[in-house]
Amino acid sequence: MEKYAGSLMLCLAAVILTGCSAASQLFGTPEEVRVITVAFTGSLHGDVNQAAAAVREKKDQQEHAAAIDLGGLTAGSMTSYFCTHVDTSVQHVQSRLMRYIGYDAAVLGGRDMGMGTAAYQRISQESGIPWIGANVISRSTGEPHISPYRIIRNGGMVIAVLGFTHPAGSSGIPERVIPGVRVQEMQAAAERWIAHIREQENPDIIIGAVYAADDLLFRHTAQTFSEADLIDYRDQVLSLVQNTSGFDLVVSNFGTVPQTASVQDQEGREVPVVTIGSLGTHVLFCDIELVRQRGDETFTLRSITPNIRNLQEYEADTQAVNILDSYAPRVEQYALRRAGTLEEDLLSREGYFYDAPMTSLLHTVQLAMTNAHVSFASVPARNAVLSAGDVTAGDLFSLMPHESFVFSVRMTGHEIREYLEYSYSRWFTVMRGPYDHLIRFRDDGTPEVPYFQYDSAGGIRYTVDVTKPPGQRVEILEFTSGRPFRLQDTYIAALNSYRISGGGGHLTEGAKISLNDIPSRIVAAGVRDLRHNIIRWFETQQVFPVMQERNWFPVPESWGAAGRLNDYPRLFEESPFE
Repeated sequence: MEKYAGSLMLCLAAVILTGCSAASQLFGTPEEVRVITVAFTGSLHGDVNQAAAAVREKKDQQEHAAAIDLGGLTAGSMTSYFCTHVDTSVQHVQSRLMRYIGYDAAVLGGRDMGMGTAAYQRISQESGIPWIGANVISRSTGEPHISPYRIIRNGGMVIAVLGFTHPAGSSGIPERVIPGVRVQEMQAAAERWIAHIREQENPDIIIGAVYAADDLLFRHTAQTFSEADLIDYRDQVLSLVQNTSGFDLVVSNFGTVPQTASVQDQEGREVPVVTIGSLGTHVLFCDIELVRQRGDETFTLRSITPNIRNLQEYEADTQAVNILDSYAPRVEQYALRRAGTLEEDLLSREGYFYDAPMTSLLHTVQLAMTNAHVSFASVPARNAVLSAGDVTAGDLFSLMPHESFVFSVRMTGHEIREYLEYSYSRWFTVMRGPYDHLIRFRDDGTPEVPYFQYDSAGGIRYTVDVTKPPGQRVEILEFTSGRPFRLQDTYIAALNSYRISGGGGHLTEGAKISLNDIPSRIVAAGVRDLRHNIIRWFETQQVFPVMQERNWFPVPESWGAAGRLNDYPRLFEESPFE
């Protein structure tokens, strides 16, 4: 009897489940599940063709989709530069591309700010796509300079995207380029606007979109950065999550390698933190699954599934290419415009060993545009050539594809020497004979520091004694004008936005000037980038002549010459005589 009772109970359960299933089909499920895919790009620097293909494909595939750029979207291409600075009467190429791709918002990054307030505001107005940045504020009011967040309403779901720009994002940008704008710390802005969003917008999910690429270093013409700086950027993003409550997801573009982590916020909740890297090579698709009970107005987050894809998997988007091609004739005409003439080839590789003409060109222009006493600069590229003859705007864009502003600062003669001591301490080894290396190499045969840290000086004559230990090598003889150079006197030095931001440590570790004190040392800053000023210099002077003498060189000279012969093949895999 018990056997039959058990069977009866199983049958009854099956009938009940079947009845529930039928009732569910008749009256609807007790819960509603929806998925929205949010695409994130970042650090594209105007190169959007493959990103356009990735985002457009996803939007075509998904019923509910959105797209956010994490910053560094606009500046970096010659077409973008042309629309920003050369012909402002045309619709900006980035306006058309952003609208075509279908972004819902873009975080205002350092490269975007570096174009100037008029340019990025124009792009937003033309495209109808807002820049977001809760901590990008007006100096006069303390209120956000742009929209702090973006509310995306899609299929009944309410997604809040709160934008942040890393505080270093505006470092190295002259105030006249972004007048009345400053970037504050992220933490206070996060606390304020998360509370506001919760109260006023009633969102289903809050996403933090953080521009934390090391873009202040992209304002060096070399477009390079150090791993130490990247670690600091990562830690600040993780700290933002750890010290706040309310984020459901944080996406950023720090570092060089895309990765996903999980960080506990103040309430002990595990918050996914995803980075797509700062090289513009990846796109992130986040599938966000939300659920709500039937009759409820709001959804509850069920899961977030990140999927990072390499943009190399995608072919260039045809329509995006067509948009760019429509600007090509005018941009090419500008690129082919003659700026001036070179009387000899300029090779960046020679700047590794002595005062080479290419580096001298940078010093010449920086001194001319600032009226400074001394100029600091490194070679602009590892291995580039400007051939003798006519030089065009396009040639200079190829040499320096990224913007770098020039600042003039007050420095004592002692600080100038210490700056150079620091530079050469990481550049030249201590030679023990003419058969020794001149360049400092790692055990793996690569230079101990990259070429863009090899700052030399223009405007003064000096020697670097490679037989002496670091700190005792640089002897400044005089200014190139013949005027005496005194360690106790104060002079004006010209240097780029990378250095003014503390990049490389030349000012902070070398000259021992606190990062907080650097702003008080600034005398003036260029409104246009160094590349623009080089073009203008050529247009005025017409000819950059053959150098008659070098203003600095290693001593003993015979050892420096021998060191060049030793190291040239190791650096460039060929003889200096080829």
